[in-house]
Amino acid sequence: MRYRIKYTDSSWLWLTPLAFLNMGGSDHYEIQSKKHWWNKWEKVGYTYDNQTDAYIEYFKLKYNINIQKKIEWNYSKKYGFYKNYAELNFEHRNNNLYQVGYIRKNPCPEKYIYHVISNISFEDALIRLYNDMKIRELIKK
Repeated sequence: MRYRIKYTDSSWLWLTPLAFLNMGGSDHYEIQSKKHWWNKWEKVGYTYDNQTDAYIEYFKLKYNINIQKKIEWNYSKKYGFYKNYAELNFEHRNNNLYQVGYIRKNPCPEKYIYHVISNISFEDALIRLYNDMKIRELIKK
């Protein structure tokens, strides 16, 4: 079975008299599946407003991999170690570069703990990030 993520942008609706239809936001991600090459793409599961949630569910379906949305990391200050959380972030950069990584919020916001850049797709970058994190876990043991 083949899977894909379809992105829909409905921001153009504000130009029409039907602007009230765009109350839920403009970005929608849905996971679709296709059993055979002659079938149509069919929606699987929910429609997501967040790209991170869509890719986490996509990897559960396609690869049977559980990717964490938040990870815990330790940072040191002058008097000891403190725990904090970093969230999964997707960023499309210039020249068709896709960056996926865990970005920390406090302290020093907007800095990545782990990140990978790919020139193919978000899926490729997320696979590389997952493999790098598994290798780091094995090295720590």
